[in-house]
Amino acid sequence: MKNATTSTINRQASAKMSLHQELLELYWAKKELDCYLPGISKYATPEELCTITLTQLSSMENRILKLLQEISASENSQCD
Repeated sequence: MKNATTSTINRQASAKMSLHQELLELYWAKKELDCYLPGISKYATPEELCTITLTQLSSMENRILKLLQEISASENSQCD
């Protein structure tokens, strides 16, 4: 879970990332999850694996929704 903590710190430290940077970070977070889940599954119980996966996916989903809201708000302000 070291990577999850690092990711949280990175997000807090750079709250004003560009859209491109944010999307790249989401992409690499997903790639890390893909890479580490098989290894984690060898040592974690199915319940722990499910919790880890759902927590990470929920975090990514929240970030994507936030990005979409920001994009929508900036498009709406440009139209006014």
